[in-house]
Amino acid sequence: MSAEELRAVAARVGEAEAAGRIPPLEQTALPGAVLEPADAPAPGAVVARRRHERFGATELTLCNGMQVCSKPPPHARRSAKCATARETERGVRVAGDI
Repeated sequence: MSAEELRAVAARVGEAEAAGRIPPLEQTALPGAVLEPADAPAPGAVVARRRHERFGATELTLCNGMQVCSKPPPHARRSAKCATARETERGVRVAGDI
C-alpha cells in the first residue's frame, strides 16, 4: 500500500467517523484477576538467579524448572513486570514484580 493510498483510507475513515457511520468502541470491563484468590495456587520459589550483564537481563529458575528472563526497560531500571505465567502440576505461578 502506498502512502497516498494510506492517506486516502485515513481520510475515508475520518469522514465516516464525522458522519457517525462508525459507532463508538464499546469497552468491556476486564476482571481484576484470572483466578479468585481462594482458587489461586500457592506461589513457587526462585531456586537460582543468574545475571546476564551483556544484555542487562536477569534469568530466574523456578522450583518447577521453568526459566524466566526479564530485562527492565530503560525508563524503569528498578522494576519489571512478568508478562507470562505457566500453570504446572505443582501449582507454581509467576506474577507481580520480579
